[in-house]
Amino acid sequence: MQHFVFPIVDLTRDFVLLNPTTTGQFEIREAIACKKTLVLIHESDARFGAYDFYEEQTKAPEDLKFLTEAHESLPFRRRGYERDAMLQSVIERAGFQDLLRVEAKVEQKQQLAVLPVEVGHFDLDSFHDRPVQTQLMELLLLPKDDVRFTSCVLVHGMGGTGKSVMVVAVLQEKAIRAHFSNIYWLVVGADAVDAKLQQVQSKLHKQLTGKSTKSDDVLAKDKQEWYSMLVEAMTMNNRALVVLDDPWTPEQVRFLNPVENADTEHRLLVTTRIGGLVPRATVVELLVMGKNEAVALMLDLANIQQEVYLKEHPSSQWPPQGAYAIASECGMLPIMLTVAAQVVRSWGQGWEEAVLPLLKEQYDTGGTGASVEERVIGAGLQVLGKLEDAAAIKELFGIFAVTQEDFIHSMPIVELLWRSCCGAEFQGKQKGNTLLMRLKVRQWAQILIDHSLLLGSSTHGIHLHDIILTHLRGLRSDIEMRELQRRVVEGMVAVSAERMETTGRGLQNTGTSDMPFEGEEVDWVSYNLSTVACRVALIGVYVRVCRLFGVAFHSIAATRALSI
Repeated sequence: MQHFVFPIVDLTRDFVLLNPTTTGQFEIREAIACKKTLVLIHESDARFGAYDFYEEQTKAPEDLKFLTEAHESLPFRRRGYERDAMLQSVIERAGFQDLLRVEAKVEQKQQLAVLPVEVGHFDLDSFHDRPVQTQLMELLLLPKDDVRFTSCVLVHGMGGTGKSVMVVAVLQEKAIRAHFSNIYWLVVGADAVDAKLQQVQSKLHKQLTGKSTKSDDVLAKDKQEWYSMLVEAMTMNNRALVVLDDPWTPEQVRFLNPVENADTEHRLLVTTRIGGLVPRATVVELLVMGKNEAVALMLDLANIQQEVYLKEHPSSQWPPQGAYAIASECGMLPIMLTVAAQVVRSWGQGWEEAVLPLLKEQYDTGGTGASVEERVIGAGLQVLGKLEDAAAIKELFGIFAVTQEDFIHSMPIVELLWRSCCGAEFQGKQKGNTLLMRLKVRQWAQILIDHSLLLGSSTHGIHLHDIILTHLRGLRSDIEMRELQRRVVEGMVAVSAERMETTGRGLQNTGTSDMPFEGEEVDWVSYNLSTVACRVALIGVYVRVCRLFGVAFHSIAATRALSI
């Protein structure tokens, strides 16, 4: 908030911004005496010490109590649309509506591209700007006749450096949205090969044209046919930006790049950990954070503020040395720093001495040393151990090993995963009370989100970083993974039988993996799968179910899993 509000009020202005926390009472009374227009703004984020209206109103002098009674205070916002809306409200309350009207006329002439819905789950509230953002913006805004212009810009960096979220922050900039008429976002992933690559091509084609393709028709076209359709669809666009997030092979980029042969100003933006993936691309390197940058991020996410910390530890230095040691154990990776920050926050007083040993405890007993991911995630889970439902929370977290990379799971899917895969001891406790079970799963999922082990929200869906997904899969043997996948399939059968018994109809199939029927949380199969004959029907939709759950089985594996 200090960027917008200052403790000393400038009475030469026509209006005065008042921060109830930092603005002194003398300045407030002077502003009132000068009959200035007052605009109140307060901290709303608990991480930064949210303003307690009840407590502050109780402590306020009698002549100033009217401030919060007669004026609605604006919550301070930091990111994206919320920040823009807050600033617009400040301008309106200050009496400068004419400025907004002028800006609105300019925006009408210069329409902004809509951000893809696929990036809606990214949380930028805790994002720290990176130095290369300016460089990336400049490259994307280059005119085609500039000698530095290339059709493809590639953001390269090791896993966990924050490539995707940094690109999302750049896409939100008004200059980028004004420059491009359309912006598209496609998650690729390492497993997009063979038939899966064709499915990803069909998904991009749907974004470009708005037309869905039935599941059976997707594989009827080969990769070259899909590629030709993508190039053709791109010619119908004005200047557009296509983002390929996390491709791993040149083949993936070649068959998913609709820009290469287009004689336009379209651009392709690729985020990848693979160096040299696109030979003629302009490369932007996203390096590992420096130690000061990493420590600042971790302390920010842990809500450790310099003023408060030094007040509680008068003889200490800032930043604390313990923070540097923890950041080093995290490999300076933003995703690991985020998890470690929640460990610090949960620990509270004494974190400087306690958290580092906790991270070091995660080294394996063989002396070979654990990876950064194993140490940090292990410490995060250990902190959860003191919670009442710790065993169930860890079990829920482990279930995500069967999910797909970069896949958003709605809460009904997560609840169904739990019903299908959880241990018998948990299921027994919840038997007969479905509502209690669903509420518990939501509560546990939120705890994992709060500790940054899962990402997203119960409202917009849950996902996890591919580094954490790889860690979860690595904890299970191939046999254990197959058993977990088997339980998913058997859970589908059981749910279908239960639904048939209670509603008289099976789970419905729309013929496409992207569009469930209205009223259905997910795309199901319109048969009663509890009978042996109809269980064969599951084979036809198994790929669809696997896509929902991220289970990488083929039809033969599905047959074996169902023992058909």
